[in-house]
Amino acid sequence: LRVILHLKELGFTLAEISLLLSDRDQGILDEPALQQLAGEVLAKIDERIAGLELIRSYVAPVAVGDMSVLQDEDCKFVVEFMTALSAQKTKLRA
Repeated sequence: LRVILHLKELGFTLAEISLLLSDRDQGILDEPALQQLAGEVLAKIDERIAGLELIRSYVAPVAVGDMSVLQDEDCKFVVEFMTALSAQKTKLRA
């Protein structure tokens, strides 16, 4: 089960995971197909990292007290995110 969860976290779909596990169980390893799939997943991971780095570039200054970034027009989502996060924490405490 851990393998499935880790592969899912890496961006593999359940269909891809099923195929990988089935091939493994049958002793079949289609290396070119596996390489292509790994490349596609790596591209998805890189996209997620880039998105997280962008979000981090807005959140990091706020975390150290620099609120000037909140004046940036592109930064509205950070204020909305932080507000929603705060509301969620308040709801969980109740």
